[in-house]
Amino acid sequence: MDYCTVETKELAGSPLRPHSLKSEMSNGLLALEETIDQTKALLSASLKEGELQGVAAELRATQEEISSWAKALWKAHTFPETAANRLAAADRLFPGTYAAYRFLLINNSLRSLDELAQLPVDNSVKILMCKEYQFFTSADPDWLHLFKPTEYSYRAFTGISLSERFHAGLLDWEETGFPRSWFTKVPRKDLLVVFHYLLFRMGGLRPFWFPHNAFLRGKIQMMREREWEASLLLMAKSMKLQPQIKGILTGSWFYCPNTHRITPHLAWTTRIFLENGALMTNIGPADPKAGFLEGARGRQELYESGQYRPTETILLWPRENILHWLESHPRK
Repeated sequence: MDYCTVETKELAGSPLRPHSLKSEMSNGLLALEETIDQTKALLSASLKEGELQGVAAELRATQEEISSWAKALWKAHTFPETAANRLAAADRLFPGTYAAYRFLLINNSLRSLDELAQLPVDNSVKILMCKEYQFFTSADPDWLHLFKPTEYSYRAFTGISLSERFHAGLLDWEETGFPRSWFTKVPRKDLLVVFHYLLFRMGGLRPFWFPHNAFLRGKIQMMREREWEASLLLMAKSMKLQPQIKGILTGSWFYCPNTHRITPHLAWTTRIFLENGALMTNIGPADPKAGFLEGARGRQELYESGQYRPTETILLWPRENILHWLESHPRK
C-alpha cells in the first residue's frame, strides 16, 4: 500500500480499529508482494523486446560486469573507460533512446528486486522503489533526457537501481557523512556549536541520511508542504528500522533565511526541522548553478543587483528528535 492511500484514510477521519489494522497490514504485505512480482515480470519482458534486446546482444555483458559498471558510476561519478566505450557503442545503435543506459538500470533493478522485500525500510518506500524500476523501461520522449549518462538524474537512478538511494515520493535519500572539509566553511561563530551537536546530539560524523529532491515526472513540478512532510515521515519510519543511522543531514539554498525573505512561500521547508530539534547553519555562498536562478525572475533580478546572496544552508536533525516527531505525529 502506498502512503497516498494511507493519507486519504487518515484525513477522512476514520481511524482503523485493531482488526482493521491487522487486515491493512496483511493487505499491505500482499500489495508489496504483488507489486514486486509485477515489476519483475515487466522488467524481464522489456529486456526481450526492441532496442533493449538489441543492446543485450551487442554488449554481451555479464551481470557482474553490469553491476560493477553501475557501482563505479555511483561511487566515482564516472564509468570505467572500457565500460564507457562499450556502452557508447551499443547506444549508438539506437540513437536518442539511451537504451544502453536504461539496460543497465533495468538489470540492476532486477537484482535489487530479489532482496527488496527484506530491506529495512518502510513497505511504502519499497512500492515507490518498484515504481521507479518500472519507469526505467519507459521510452517516453518527454523524460528520456533523464537517462543521459552525463546528467545527475542518471546517477540518481543508478543509486536507486542499486538500492543505494531510496525513493520516498517528493524526496529521495542516500546515506552520507558530515564532510570534514565543511568544518572550514561553517561560520566561526557556529563552529563550536556544530562540533558539539555532531558529537553529543548526533553521536558522530556518520552515518546520516541526506534527502534530495526526487526527479518527478508530473506535468507540474512543484514542492508542496504536504508531500514534503509525507516523504519525511517515510524516512522516519524507515530510520526506526535501522538503529545505526544517527539522523538526517541536509542542505540547500532554499533553506536559506535570505531565500525565505524574498520567497516566503518556501519558508515552510525548514519548519519541521527547526520545530523538532534540528540545528541550522551554513557552509558559505550557494553555487549560482544550484538552481536558485532558475524559474524565478524576481530572484534573478535581486541576485544581479546584489540584493540576494543565498548561502548553502545545512540542517542537522538527530535521530532521537526524528523518532520523537514520528511517534507524536497524527499521521504516523
